[in-house]
Amino acid sequence: MDSLELYRITVLCVLGLVFLPSLIGFFIDARFVQSVKAGKVDDFCWNYSLIAHAAPKKINCGGHIVDVSKLMMFVVCGNSMKPFGVIDRQRIFVNTLLDDMKDDITTHPVLVFLIVKASKIQSQYKLRKFVTYIEKGQEPNWESVYETNQELILGMDKDGFVNAMLEKQKKMDLSQERHILSITFNEHTQSYECSLHPVSSLYGVVKYAA
Repeated sequence: MDSLELYRITVLCVLGLVFLPSLIGFFIDARFVQSVKAGKVDDFCWNYSLIAHAAPKKINCGGHIVDVSKLMMFVVCGNSMKPFGVIDRQRIFVNTLLDDMKDDITTHPVLVFLIVKASKIQSQYKLRKFVTYIEKGQEPNWESVYETNQELILGMDKDGFVNAMLEKQKKMDLSQERHILSITFNEHTQSYECSLHPVSSLYGVVKYAA
């Protein structure tokens, strides 16, 4: 063994001794946390993400310490909610909703929806920004919906919104259940899109992001 090879081995051993405790500590504390898609449903996102620590009981949010011990923690996968303050790899803390709470949203939070027929290896959840409710049993007047919620329907003019929603409506049955109109940012096309979700698929409301 020549001196150069011995030197390399020595350096590797020293580096191993320096970093080994940190690596051991990371894997002892590391936890798998449920992921949530912030993007197209067919964008790939593992069901779980590995993070360095278990879910905290309290977080610092805007200079205030808030209790998140009763909220569900997710790790965000994607940047479709970036315009609304939620970014890729961020932790979000979600208030899960019982069925009798899903019809009572009065503000415009970021929501978590269940993904219907999701792959078992991918996330079962997706993020969308709440716009308004679409009532069941009646033909939506999309022009009126646009005019009422124009400040929330970003990047779309009335004709573009109406045409897009008429196409989506053809693929859905809006007569049996109340739906939620949401908006998301498509990272691939760099444009905003609206979508419809049955109220029953609503999982929870994002309370904090950190």
